[in-house]
Amino acid sequence: MKATNIKEAWSIADSIISGDYLQDGLRSQRAGYDIYVSTNGSQEFICDLGSRLEVNKADGTSVNIWIEEEETNTDILGIPVKQTFENTFHIPLSNGKRIDIIKDPEHNGSLWAWKIDTQIFSKDEYAKGYLKELIAEKLTGLRIIHHKEKQIPDICGVNGACCRHPKECNTMLCSDCPIALQFFAERDNVTLVYMS
Repeated sequence: MKATNIKEAWSIADSIISGDYLQDGLRSQRAGYDIYVSTNGSQEFICDLGSRLEVNKADGTSVNIWIEEEETNTDILGIPVKQTFENTFHIPLSNGKRIDIIKDPEHNGSLWAWKIDTQIFSKDEYAKGYLKELIAEKLTGLRIIHHKEKQIPDICGVNGACCRHPKECNTMLCSDCPIALQFFAERDNVTLVYMS
């Protein structure tokens, strides 16, 4: 299905889902995009994927509602982008990949400056630095790590066998851990390159 704007897309979703729905904060955080679940216990839910809504019905089928608003060219954070909605932008890359950007997103009840793909930023300079790195990664398939490969923290045991956050890698302890860096590289489909 197609909609010409976000309001029309949500109207179509309303007609498919039976009853009201609320945002599921935990599932949204894990997925990296907003998920809204039905309040009537029917297991129906809606995934807000930026350029489309995915409506998942109780019978296990899903309906995609593509949002095809007219795009305009503009700049954000000093980088040329396509604007699709008031606060929604994207960068179409030469290899067919795309980076989605939202200005002033709400996340877990707080207003942030930027959401770039799945990452949330409170300051323009952090968002701009990340965006530049993300463009390079998506174009080359390489993630440059600007230091030598470090050791797994002792607290995590031999080869990370006692890791407290396996497959999550979400603490400050994980920030330079080679297991965490490899986990995120595999998740993002890039190859790690350590600089010595």
